This record gives sequence, structure tokens and C-alpha cells, in this order.
Amino acid sequence: MFPSPACGGGAGEEGLSSQQEQSAPYLFLDIACGDIEGKLGNANFVANAPAEVVAQERQRIVDWNTQLAAMREQAGKLGG
Repeated sequence: MFPSPACGGGAGEEGLSSQQEQSAPYLFLDIACGDIEGKLGNANFVANAPAEVVAQERQRIVDWNTQLAAMREQAGKLGG
């Protein structure tokens, strides 16, 4: 799976080293965002899923992006 630009952008962005980007929490968030973006990119899922489920999935992406930004900030403070 390729990293999603909306969910972390992949290796080398925002000053994270490749070692930091391979950490388990970062990879989990990046993969999870990609999975959800795949769902939301599927017109059949969006059309057939209850509106609250679609809204929940969109909120998850926002929440995980917030976590990724916090991780990047902390890594920058640590000299990453």
C-alpha cells in the first residue's frame, strides 16, 4: 500500500527520518487512513452506507491526521 498524501504523505515529508516514519504508530495511522480513504473513494460504499458511518469514517481521518501532526512535531523537537 502506498502512503496517502492526506494521511501522512509518506517518507521524507515534514522532517521525519525514514526510521521514524517506519515506527509502528506512524505506520498504523498511515495504513488505517489509506484503508478509510479507499472506502470513502468507493462510490458504492458512500451511497449505501448510513450517513453516520460515512461521517464517522471522515472524522477518523481528521483525528488521525491530528495525531500524525503531533507525532511530527514531537519528532522535530527530539531532533528527528
